Amino acid sequence: MALARGDGTLVDWYWVAHGEIKVEWTADGQTVRSRVRAADLQVVAAGVCVSGHDQQFDLTSLCSAIAHKYRAMFSHEASSRGECAMRLMREARVTICGVGALGGNLAEHLARSGWRTLRLVDDDRVAESNLACQPYSLGQVGQPKAQALAATLRSTVGCTAQAVDARLTSSSARELLAGSAIVVDAMDNAQSRLAVRDACRELRVPCLHLGLSHESYADLRFNAGYDIQDVRARPACAVPYSRSLILMLVGLAGEALIRWLETGLTEDREICLESLWESTRAA
Repeated sequence: MALARGDGTLVDWYWVAHGEIKVEWTADGQTVRSRVRAADLQVVAAGVCVSGHDQQFDLTSLCSAIAHKYRAMFSHEASSRGECAMRLMREARVTICGVGALGGNLAEHLARSGWRTLRLVDDDRVAESNLACQPYSLGQVGQPKAQALAATLRSTVGCTAQAVDARLTSSSARELLAGSAIVVDAMDNAQSRLAVRDACRELRVPCLHLGLSHESYADLRFNAGYDIQDVRARPACAVPYSRSLILMLVGLAGEALIRWLETGLTEDREICLESLWESTRAA
């Protein structure tokens, strides 16, 4: 059977592991599913340029289709951030440790902002009690959180999210975090937080720690300024919290990650929900 070539319709695409993009391409009444090496595609501001050759596709048509879909999905973000920031977000590998209220919502926020390669580390399963403040659905109850969230991000915005269903400990942390451009600690226990902190220091990988407190405070601190014994913020599940505070911290963390990506600066921040409310003007 002849392979689909030339002009056609890009049905589906998303980044996968090992530097490849999985595509479903329809042309001349045929549907071809294949993987294209990311090395053959160079995503730039003007679109996607061809630097290689694939036996199953006219890469020029394929690249144009991928570039069009990417620009359409993230047009608002690109108009705000600029193409340089979007390129950096596409290329950076972010590992999120713990994908519950903080890590799960942050992963969704990053994927919908244009970050393309995430690693999600969590050995927990989705429970009904998670649904109000975590990005899961009734149909995902009982599933491993990392796998459920990875599937959601892939189906919604084509984000490559590697699911790691493993417990992060002092003995496993180095292996799980290796290869990351930056790590986010959103774990729900002190032992795992210490393991993330120490592994990132050994690997010389930047790490951003997120936490909440019972006083309606939320903190984000990079590794240099983080001491689990002194920091006010605690894991999200250890304190009563509101969805409003969670989403505020997630938005702040997203900004911190982008600023680090663009400038290399690691700036700690904290917010207080009540103080923020009082500081706003009445309409």
